[in-house]
Amino acid sequence: YNTGRRSFLNIETGRNAVDFIVNSSGPRRNIDIDFFGGEPLMNWDVVKELTFYCEEQSRIKDKNIRLTITTNAVLLDKEKADFIIDHMENCVLSMDGRKKVHDLMRPAPGGKSSYGVVKDNILDFVRKRKDGTYYVRGTYTRSNLDFSDDVKHIVSLGVKHVSVEPVVAPDHADYSIRKEDLDRIFTEYEKLALEMAQT
Repeated sequence: YNTGRRSFLNIETGRNAVDFIVNSSGPRRNIDIDFFGGEPLMNWDVVKELTFYCEEQSRIKDKNIRLTITTNAVLLDKEKADFIIDHMENCVLSMDGRKKVHDLMRPAPGGKSSYGVVKDNILDFVRKRKDGTYYVRGTYTRSNLDFSDDVKHIVSLGVKHVSVEPVVAPDHADYSIRKEDLDRIFTEYEKLALEMAQT
């Protein structure tokens, strides 16, 4: 992460990280570990191996290691969804909202739309997850300061657990949030609060 070059986590480094966390946890029994990226589903064999390793260490060290995975859902097929449901406490699924909003910041290769495959994979997962923990997480930017409409769009698809957060970007980025946007942002949160109060 943040090295300026692309690379995949290898199993040895992953195990060392788990060992460090477990050995540094002291008397704490509950430990939370999140697979995120980049995109962890691109490194699926390592995610699976580390999941099994965490389960083994939970038994050996009498710890409750709770796993989360954060994914853009492009590669979230049935096999991966079933594994996540069976082995992970939480799943965070990235979708920014309406099609034009989502595709602006998350295009597929060649600038094509990723919205359709992401939406379908997320909805398949949500149906399978039933009452299990998940969040559909969106990022709003200066390009969609009307993000309450994106939240309503995601909810209209049948999603119950939604989280939206502001983009973190350099000041010079055209999509970064500016101080003059704050009043608009506060208004959007008020809209969402009123919407929630009425449901």
